[in-house]
Amino acid sequence: MNNLAFTVETHSGMVVDLVNPKPEQIYIHDIAWSLSRQSRFNGHTSGSISYSVAQHSCWVATRVLHETKDRHAALYALLHDAHEAYIGDIVSPLKNIARLSHVVGDIERALQYTIHQAYDLPPPAQRIIDVIKHYDRLALAVEAYHLLPSRGNGWGLPTPDDETLALFDNPTTSARAYCGFIVLWEQLKAQQVAA
Repeated sequence: MNNLAFTVETHSGMVVDLVNPKPEQIYIHDIAWSLSRQSRFNGHTSGSISYSVAQHSCWVATRVLHETKDRHAALYALLHDAHEAYIGDIVSPLKNIARLSHVVGDIERALQYTIHQAYDLPPPAQRIIDVIKHYDRLALAVEAYHLLPSRGNGWGLPTPDDETLALFDNPTTSARAYCGFIVLWEQLKAQQVAA
């Protein structure tokens, strides 16, 4: 098997090894570019424009920042699905299949760890992981409510109140989603340096 068998070429021309990723292979613009072009729910949503993983990531990061005032946690929240830039947004039902979950989970964790390394971020504390998980699930509930026929009923998700449902941003173009991700990244990184 050749050396490229386990690699992904990115928009910038970077080559990322999925088995043994290196921090120098990671570029935030590649992450934003890819996530802005990936649809949540595998694209099975209403409307003429799909809701991207980049928009989802920005929503989670913004909610974490607004609710906790913790810029550090918000930066991790923005990156919580960054590994999907390299392996795609694998739907949860597929990851829940026992024989796949271990393999997919190992790849996701290795990529996420490497992405954090690339930007000098230590592994997040458990309190940050917990708050991101809460807002990630809340985002899922809000997105399902607005984008899917079932509205997420029966999924075991939190029940958003009307005020939270109103915070949903309509799907936007990939170009705007990309710019939104990069602008938020730069703001959070600048605030982290200044803190």
